[in-house]
Amino acid sequence: MLPAPPTHSAGRECPFCTIAHTYPPLPLTTFLRQQPDPKNDGVNAPATATGTAHLLLSTPSLLAFLDIMPLTRGHILLATREHYEKLSDVPVTVGKQIGQWLPLLSRVVMRTLFGVSDSLDATTAEWNWNVVQNNG
Repeated sequence: MLPAPPTHSAGRECPFCTIAHTYPPLPLTTFLRQQPDPKNDGVNAPATATGTAHLLLSTPSLLAFLDIMPLTRGHILLATREHYEKLSDVPVTVGKQIGQWLPLLSRVVMRTLFGVSDSLDATTAEWNWNVVQNNG
């Protein structure tokens, strides 16, 4: 059994830390398998029954998942596994990983919503999105 996720400001449990604690990092090859592997049936299962999320990315440092109260179609959250109060507290190595994964996740979401396009034309005119950073 995993230890309980840490509590933070005012003694409250952070929902993002709960999700990070619930879903351990997945090997990158998890999503590349063609057929289910009977030895790893529980590889995508949460470690506990709380903090459920629809994961898009699960690395040792980052998680990306669908927002449970989306403001728009394709609303995803990219969060660090470790709790940081401010963006300035995030280590450079983790910041680099955010920079690595954010464009890829953006393209995946936009292609899922609007279809595949190899060139910028009228079909990709709607490919606009916002990136928002919140402290907490």
